[in-house]
Amino acid sequence: TYNKILKNTQNIKCEQKIVNTFDLDTFLQKLNTSKFNILITKLINLFHNHTIYSSEKNIIINDNDNNILCYTNLTKAKIFLNIPIKTNEICINLKYEKIKNSEIIIELKDNIEVWNIILQRLNLNL
Repeated sequence: TYNKILKNTQNIKCEQKIVNTFDLDTFLQKLNTSKFNILITKLINLFHNHTIYSSEKNIIINDNDNNILCYTNLTKAKIFLNIPIKTNEICINLKYEKIKNSEIIIELKDNIEVWNIILQRLNLNL
């Protein structure tokens, strides 16, 4: 499982050009769609103490040890937050979460339950 996470991390870094610094305004301009602006801004505001990288359409958020904490996957219609699974046992909310390739996938929505799950999943102390 951990090896798959590392492989996924390497794939993200190899397949996409990673920018060392993240600027929200620049990222939103490059995205060129206002549809996701509120959700992306809300997500980024959760991670003010973390290292944030971006590629053309995705955001990668690292923890303090420079491991991937989560990353986005943008499609034309939806934004997904992918969270690598780091333990052998987990509980998920099937209404909002899916598991694929050793990752928990949550569709970002303007729904308080979704954001509470993200906070809980990432153990963010706000």
